[in-house]
Amino acid sequence: MTDFQKRQLYQIKAGYFNLLDYPPMLEKTISLSIVSALLFVGEFYLHPF
Repeated sequence: MTDFQKRQLYQIKAGYFNLLDYPPMLEKTISLSIVSALLFVGEFYLHPF
């Protein structure tokens, strides 16, 4: 895992805990902010899927 990926994961974790402290009204917000970021860091958006 590169330093860049580690920083991204740290930011995702910080965002997740921020959402726990200040919960959004919609579940879609969590999906967009956490799950999408993890898929991007894991390179699941790159071919082959």
